[in-house]
Amino acid sequence: LQEVDERSPYPGLESFTERDARVFFGRESEVAALWTRIRGRRLLALIGPSGAGKTSFLRAGVAATRPDGWTALVCSPGTAPMRALGQALGPALAADAGALGRLAGFEDPETAFALVSRWRQAHAEALLIVDQFEELFTLNPPETQARFASLIARLAGEADVHVVLSLRDDFLMR
Repeated sequence: LQEVDERSPYPGLESFTERDARVFFGRESEVAALWTRIRGRRLLALIGPSGAGKTSFLRAGVAATRPDGWTALVCSPGTAPMRALGQALGPALAADAGALGRLAGFEDPETAFALVSRWRQAHAEALLIVDQFEELFTLNPPETQARFASLIARLAGEADVHVVLSLRDDFLMR
């Protein structure tokens, strides 16, 4: 039973993930085009209508097909964006005992910046995908929004992390 991989019998009803990259096809040219843009910029937004497949595109297309030397993290803000980013980072820091011990303090923006920077420095290039970015301002109070947005800006500007935000187009003007 431990080897059973429970999958939905209706995979088209769920977003594709990195595990689904082998069956995610038909978007190769768009994935290549986004990688070209990612290489040239630190902060990008992928904006589209709800249900268009942004999550599947980013997870099974972009993150799963990253070039050699690149690493990627994917998180969604939810109601605790700092915690969500820390949880996404945890497995990437599993071999770094010193960093793992500091994850408990990830709510502190300085600690979060230091740990993401540490992860970044261990790789030639790094990509952070913040999927469903609209959750930051639909599910969180203004002070949480400001703290997380500042961290994202700082990671892109100071830590040499490439950042892609996905956003539903109906939230673009908010």
